[in-house]
This record gives sequence, C-alpha cells and structure tokens, in this order.
Amino acid sequence: MNQVATQQLLLDVYALKTLFLQLPVLNNDGFQSSSTSTSSATIPSRYTKFVSNEMATVENVLKLIGTPNEMLVESFKIMWPEGSAEDFQNIMAVKGLKKSELAAYLDTLGMQRKPTGKIAEMEGKMSDMTENWKKNMQNFAKVPFTFTGGMNTNAHQQG
Repeated sequence: MNQVATQQLLLDVYALKTLFLQLPVLNNDGFQSSSTSTSSATIPSRYTKFVSNEMATVENVLKLIGTPNEMLVESFKIMWPEGSAEDFQNIMAVKGLKKSELAAYLDTLGMQRKPTGKIAEMEGKMSDMTENWKKNMQNFAKVPFTFTGGMNTNAHQQG
C-alpha cells in the first residue's frame, strides 16, 4: 500500500470518526432536530471515549503502514508500545515487505517472528502436552499421601 492510499484512508477514518461521534444526536434525516438544542442532547462521555480509543487504534495502524521502512521500528515502539510481533508482522505484510526482510526488522525491534506452518503446529502440541502434564501433576499433588513403615516410625517409637 502506498503513502497516498494510506493518507486517503486516514482522511476517511477521520470522517467516519466524526460521524460516529455525532450518531447519538442525529435523527432520521441526519440532522439534529430543531426541538433539541445542543445543550440538552449530550453525547455520553463513555461513548465518546470508546469511539475515540477505537478509532485511534485504526489511525495508528494506518500511520504505521504509511511510515517509511527506515523509520518503522522506532515508530512502532512509540505508537504501539504494547504491540506484539504478530501485530508488527501484519503491518509489514500490508506494507508489502517480504518475509525475508521481516527477520531483520524483528531483530531490530527485539522480537521474534511468530512461527507458522508445521513449526507452529508442533509448538501448539508441545504446549498442550505441557499443560496436560501440569494438570496431572497438580491432580497428583492433591491425592492424600500417607507414609507408613520405614525406619522413621520405628526410631520415634524406640526413643
């Protein structure tokens, strides 16, 4: 996706955000009714905050897609600090970068590439096996264990 397309999408997102923020006070004609003044038709702050937060995420993704490649890693860290390697990979895919280029960017970012195909399948199975093993060990730990016999009981009885 080129920068012109990204800029146009950002303009469209801004228009959508403006529309979404006005939805609670619009009537069927698309205009605020004359009987309702702006002061009495208030938009709930929770709604405004929700729309603003969700649209900010979309705007940040579009800004990252439009960012030149040499500035992408630093911009990703600043604009999406909680972003994962998968998020970064998705942005790179939309930008049209090759998978061979991705590893270098992820190294610079300090992340690892999310495995795909057979490796991801195998890691999933290993994770399932580990979880099953943990559950079995926890269940085993709940089983009452009584120690009978042995030298310790005799030593206490003789003393």
